Amino acid sequence: MNCVKCGSDVGDHTNSTVVSLSPMGDEDTYGYWFCSRCEVYTRMRWYDPFHGEEKTYGPIEVDRERGDAIVALIRTCPDPTLKSCPCDAHVKLFRLI
Repeated sequence: MNCVKCGSDVGDHTNSTVVSLSPMGDEDTYGYWFCSRCEVYTRMRWYDPFHGEEKTYGPIEVDRERGDAIVALIRTCPDPTLKSCPCDAHVKLFRLI
C-alpha cells in the first residue's frame, strides 16, 4: 500500500489495522495504514453486500487524530475481523467510521 498523501510505501496488509463490520448482513471491511513520513492514515474500504458484487473504495486520507482514535478503538476488540462481534468497539465504530 502507498500513502495516499505522499506515495510512500506504508506496507502490505500485515502493516495495517483492519476491522470488519456487518451492516444489515453485509460485510464492510476497513483497513488503516499509518504513514510516519506525513503523519496521516491511508484508508481502504471493501464492501461485500449479501447480494451483489464486492466494491472497493479508496484509498482516502484520514487525519492522524481521527485515525489514531479509530485504530485505538479497533485494537480494543478481541477479534476485529469478526463482523458480528458484539463488543463495545464494534458498536462504537459504526458511528465513527
